[in-house]
Amino acid sequence: MAPRDARLFSAQDFAFAEANENSVTSLLAVALPNANGTTFFNLASCDLASPDASQTRAWVRVLGDFLSSGQDNGTPGFRANWGGVEAGTDVTVGQSARLGAALGYEGGNLSDSLGSRATQQLFRVSLYGSQTFGGVGLSAAFSYAHGWDDTSRESGFGVSAASRGVNEWTGAIQAAAPLETSGLSITPAAGVLISGLSGGAFSETNPLSAGFAVSGSEQDRTFVSPYALVGFSHAFTSTGGMVVTPGIQVGYRYDAAADGGRVTLVAQDGTAFYNNAVERNRNSALVGASISGHQGRWTGFVKYRANLSNNWTDQAVEAGFRFGF
Repeated sequence: MAPRDARLFSAQDFAFAEANENSVTSLLAVALPNANGTTFFNLASCDLASPDASQTRAWVRVLGDFLSSGQDNGTPGFRANWGGVEAGTDVTVGQSARLGAALGYEGGNLSDSLGSRATQQLFRVSLYGSQTFGGVGLSAAFSYAHGWDDTSRESGFGVSAASRGVNEWTGAIQAAAPLETSGLSITPAAGVLISGLSGGAFSETNPLSAGFAVSGSEQDRTFVSPYALVGFSHAFTSTGGMVVTPGIQVGYRYDAAADGGRVTLVAQDGTAFYNNAVERNRNSALVGASISGHQGRWTGFVKYRANLSNNWTDQAVEAGFRFGF
């Protein structure tokens, strides 16, 4: 008989990958050399002779991520919530390039419709940068994250518990070509996220019956997720000199991490159960909104982004500030 809630570990991997890929996506915007907004590439403010230009910047932001998946095709419904903080600094290189580094910590919890639960913590280190080439802005980011998972699976006869480590590297590159018309900035962009996730081996324990505990071997998988979007923003200057920039974005992303990866589970008698994956729809719509306020060397910002699919949604929010000096 197959283990109850066998796709729980795949759901955890999906949540872990989404949290890391959302951070890397945000870093593509942090890298921007613009003075005002923090969402789209602003070629007009790459000029370091500008009075707002800063050779060095430091920033901090708080993060939230909310993944929700419906129940279908044998996969229980589940929810995963993450929260954390990330901070970094970057410097100008040459006339219009920027290089930076960041550190982040997030904690999350997952629960599903069968009563199983899991907690996750991760530590992440990242590098990012940007460069302009004529009318095109290029951004790139790379991160490495290590996570600690504690899982309590409702086995049908007591709770089977396990702990394991998870590692993931994620790289991203994006090209944007901003346009200006009547004060409105229109920014089409396209890019790709590539992630390599490794879930460590584990062995469950069940105090009621060892026969209801399973083990799992180390699993390695790669996710390639291309996307395209367009952003719209407009800057407004107050009488006090503050520049306020609201923006929205819409697009499409092929989210390979929605498969969750296929985990092999082995029962106490040696029977193996293969291909335990959540198999969510990999096609998703991208939507987002943001607003930033900039004056002098300070910029504050709030952002919302969402991946929307027919059987899952992932919503990310962040708020923070940066200072140039």
